[in-house]
Amino acid sequence: MLKLRVAITGGIGVGKTVACQLLKAFSSTVISCDSIVHELLSSNKACIKAVSECLGMSILDSSERIDREKVASCVFNDLHKLEQLEAIIHPRVWEEIQNQYRHSETSLFVVECPLLFELGWNAWFDATILITADQERIEKRLAASSLQHVEKRQKRLWSDEKKSALATYTVANNGTVEALKNQLVECITKQRNDLTGA
Repeated sequence: MLKLRVAITGGIGVGKTVACQLLKAFSSTVISCDSIVHELLSSNKACIKAVSECLGMSILDSSERIDREKVASCVFNDLHKLEQLEAIIHPRVWEEIQNQYRHSETSLFVVECPLLFELGWNAWFDATILITADQERIEKRLAASSLQHVEKRQKRLWSDEKKSALATYTVANNGTVEALKNQLVECITKQRNDLTGA
């Protein structure tokens, strides 16, 4: 069975998660790098041990579980610690993506990956879809979030222009959910046709 590997990427608040939810309609396997990280930090003993040794025991809560807010405040003001954390997390995330791909039984395998191009993971995928949005729409979606925290995270991401030059498709999410769905359907259909020679 031909399994089409598609990555969804983009900045914060552009609608990556919504795009992935829409792609589930294709009877696809959809996974999120953020969800994998959450799982690693909450239940992977080897990862928890490595992270706590790297950042200090102060990041653990009273139940000796990793407090993600404490981790965030610790690393986002310290580039060296952030790089150390990523060196622990990213290889494990990549390993889990590969593991889930091997065990998936669907014809479409979708990964939501914010740092796709920054990490150089894009080459593994058959197609990459960059989701973009106007700044005004992004700010509305992030109204309930900590904008200061978001700005710090955004600074580590490549610009849309740089990513668009590498992406297979760029989808502007400035309209309705239905409009986003139609664009995604067009991308997936075209990619499948290209791969099968249809």
